[in-house]
Amino acid sequence: VGAIDPANGGANAYYSSQGPTNDGRRKPDLTAPSCFISSIYRALNSCFNGTSAASPAAAGLAAVVRSSGLSVGPQGLAALMKHLVIDRGSPGPDNVYGTGEIRLPEPPAPPTTSAPASYTAITPTRVIDTRRGLGPIAHPLEPEEILDVQMAGVGPVPANASSVALNVTTVGARTPGYLQVLPTMSAAIDGFSSLNLESVGQVLPNFVISPVSANGRISIYSPSGGDVLVDVLGYFVPAGPPAGVAAGLSAAAGPTAEAGAGRFVPLTPHRVLDTRQQVELRPDVLPVNWTNHKPASREVVVTDFKPSSGVPSSGVSAVVLSVTATAPDTDGYVTIFPSGSSPPDASSINVVAGGTNANSVIVPLGPDGRVALFTSASAHLIVDVAGFITDATAPAEPSGLFVPITPARIYDTRSAGTLLASGVVRTIPAGGLAGIPSTQVGALSFNATVAATTGANGYLQLSPAAARTTTEFSNVNWNRPDEIIAIGGLVKLGTNAAIDARTFQSAHLIVDANGYFTGE
Repeated sequence: VGAIDPANGGANAYYSSQGPTNDGRRKPDLTAPSCFISSIYRALNSCFNGTSAASPAAAGLAAVVRSSGLSVGPQGLAALMKHLVIDRGSPGPDNVYGTGEIRLPEPPAPPTTSAPASYTAITPTRVIDTRRGLGPIAHPLEPEEILDVQMAGVGPVPANASSVALNVTTVGARTPGYLQVLPTMSAAIDGFSSLNLESVGQVLPNFVISPVSANGRISIYSPSGGDVLVDVLGYFVPAGPPAGVAAGLSAAAGPTAEAGAGRFVPLTPHRVLDTRQQVELRPDVLPVNWTNHKPASREVVVTDFKPSSGVPSSGVSAVVLSVTATAPDTDGYVTIFPSGSSPPDASSINVVAGGTNANSVIVPLGPDGRVALFTSASAHLIVDVAGFITDATAPAEPSGLFVPITPARIYDTRSAGTLLASGVVRTIPAGGLAGIPSTQVGALSFNATVAATTGANGYLQLSPAAARTTTEFSNVNWNRPDEIIAIGGLVKLGTNAAIDARTFQSAHLIVDANGYFTGE
């Protein structure tokens, strides 16, 4: 900790040591006020100065941050302290002030709203790409860096959005670790993960639903560093009129959904596309007029939703899918988008030659009621449906509306030290935890992580409790032992507001919740 002397002067003290260290690291980490009068030091015409004063000042500020529930461990607390600064000296971090002078903001307000919200799906739209300056920065994140991003009122997201659905990709990680997406100053830094990184340089996406803060922001915490790409898939807005409209105030805060639109109708997960199959044996999972083949590089595959899919032919604006690419010939990516349009500048899955990779998406239907998949590499494509989003022609009902919660961990097999045994169903309660009610809740928005995987070619199934489904589907796949990988998604809740988890190949399972959908 460096010293600002006098405390309100904004300038580095002459006695404050500067970096770099002998091994080349940037120091100090940050600077804090010095030369002040304290309850202990009250010398006449003097002040308590030195880094002996700045360090306890920083420690006191850290205690305030920690007691506010804004971090869990020391690593995250240090990252947040280095983030809550005023930049001093040369622009950006330096060896005189570190990241800047620590200054705590106003006490954080609760997230925008916990009111039930309806969903609007959009064609995937890239809003952040640190590689090319799209968004607030034009450089990779340093390890442990926090990036605040305005979401509400920017681009396709309205000002009154309470949550956003994203596909977040990290590129060129500098260290193994994880990445976290959370409402700014409204959840704990390092309290949960949004995607996990196993190796330096890894390219990995994941589906994320995140509440936004009271000022419409999300934060991206990157212990691993590297570039970050964010594609917006859609947003949630309050299902009723904005506050004050009924009293004659302005509705300029943003739109509200049409009655009946934007509700999530969950289904028991099941397969609707599998290009590995033969049309003469499995026409139910192949498009109409399909010719048996492995999709080629740059091919577009259009997916039908037959009556057996459970997706109605009308009243639907978007579908909630788990999409898997397997046996790609080269590294590449897959993009899911509305049929009848061109592939957008966005990706849904990043694939590695010979592997199996999955991700979740919420994608609008095209004019013909279908969705399309573009694959940059020759690969087999698999799609499982988890539910659909209603349109304005659907009846208005109280079920299927999203209620964001402060993201929190609700299940972790590592705490008991017991892996999920292969093929054995484990029931995971959600109702009554982390602000999720035990009744009138229909589905869960989650991020699930598998770790310490055993065997190769394993996968995880999450389904409604007591449904005991035997249908073919998967939420996340792994390719080798000792892998760690995360998947975001939506899942219907079953008996007692719980889900069933089943792995094929044993693994640890961690489940974080970020919201729920109302039920009957």
